[in-house]
Amino acid sequence: MSKILEVNDLCKSFVVKKRLLGENDVVSAVNHVSLGLEEGEVLGIVGESGCGKSTVARLLLHSIRPDSGTMKLCGKEYDMAHATGQDVQTFRKNMQMVFQNPYSSLNPKMNVLQNITFGLTANQMPRDEACRRAYRYLDAVGMQKSFLNKYPNSLSGGQRQRVAVARALAMEPKIILADEPVSALDVSVQAGVINLLEELRANLGLSYLMVAHDLAVIRHASDRVAVMYLGRIVEIGDVDQVFDNPIHPYTRAL
Repeated sequence: MSKILEVNDLCKSFVVKKRLLGENDVVSAVNHVSLGLEEGEVLGIVGESGCGKSTVARLLLHSIRPDSGTMKLCGKEYDMAHATGQDVQTFRKNMQMVFQNPYSSLNPKMNVLQNITFGLTANQMPRDEACRRAYRYLDAVGMQKSFLNKYPNSLSGGQRQRVAVARALAMEPKIILADEPVSALDVSVQAGVINLLEELRANLGLSYLMVAHDLAVIRHASDRVAVMYLGRIVEIGDVDQVFDNPIHPYTRAL
């Protein structure tokens, strides 16, 4: 396997309190994070709430501008703090995010077809092709065409998350950034979504960066795991190695 994604020294700080005199109060949300992702691999990122794991995913998509760091994506290196609009388009063509809450990630005023095709048509794809992709990927996530005209409020949580996955897949990315993809779902539904993601990885050759605080989900779904604490990666390695023989005290405490 070869690396599809390499991130080096990614940093992001936020001002939490501005002062008229003296320096502002600043919190370092992501502090010199470096990681790599192989083709077809699932890399899990775990840690307590507020450790910076979701911020890492948003920095990669440039929905938040990093302060510094570089990213090598599909063989090309980018200066993340100075990424151009064209660079960001490339990031979002190759990486798509599945968000934590399927109730808020879909537009309630659009039906399923419109939710899936919106990003495609916004990127100048002809509507006929966008609809074909919607049919293809709705089928890939195990939903029938009869759902295309339904609105999110008529779907169950698991169905909404499947639509969110189909919407991400319709962009035909190489990497899926899954930010707590099952935490808002009932326990009975979580396994179905995780199994779906595994099937899609096998069938489509996707790579995943999966952010979660549920250690059982990460252990089941990941090949490797990175542990974050206060904005830093304190341990990274094969999932069984990290879970069975943790080195860092924080990992043992988790």
